[in-house]
Amino acid sequence: MLGLVVTVPASEAELASDALWALGVVAVEEREAGSGTEDHLVELWTSLGDDVDAITREAEAFPKRWRWRLVEIDPSVADTWRRHAQPSWIERDLVVVPAWLPFEAPDGITVVRIEPGSTFGLGDHPTTVLSLRAVRRALFSGATLLDVGCGSGRALTRLAGAFPGSRFTGVDVSERALENARIEARALGL
Repeated sequence: MLGLVVTVPASEAELASDALWALGVVAVEEREAGSGTEDHLVELWTSLGDDVDAITREAEAFPKRWRWRLVEIDPSVADTWRRHAQPSWIERDLVVVPAWLPFEAPDGITVVRIEPGSTFGLGDHPTTVLSLRAVRRALFSGATLLDVGCGSGRALTRLAGAFPGSRFTGVDVSERALENARIEARALGL
């Protein structure tokens, strides 16, 4: 697996991260790159796949002051976060549970199981929690749900799937996120 490392002044880290997100990355890790300059440097680590030519074209479009390099990354590192995943209680009777975790729910508890695949989203982000609470109160059979910035699309799609005849549309800048949302929607018949 190829990794892209972009080294930028710390004051431009957010701008550079945004440029990477716009390319469709699913994660950006920020690391200290060293000091000794007036504006210390940070490294932004991410992956854009294995197409060296495509990655090079994208990176060459960055401002010249941003240095970049390609590195080989151990693909097993990409899944280490799974060891730290936990169920996320949305309300007293609604919990989002990562699909690989054993979880026995007491009667009366709605369990939304999600598998984000290679995308971001376990249902625990504050915006997702608030959205799940609001959607749960407003959703009804036959409703249409639009999720802007759907991430993996899994949490809201699963909740929408509990209401017969509901339709779900998700949009995101990440093609991987959209593909995962499509897979989830098809599996639920949405």
